[in-house]
Amino acid sequence: MEEQLKDNEFVEIQNLIMEFILTSIIVLIRCPKIN
Repeated sequence: MEEQLKDNEFVEIQNLIMEFILTSIIVLIRCPKIN
């Protein structure tokens, strides 16, 4: 049970990171002037 909880936490963190990266990419594409 504990191992499963840790895995779920890891997956949540991974999803947050992926979301952040995708958002950053979208922002960079929409606002090329920032670069």
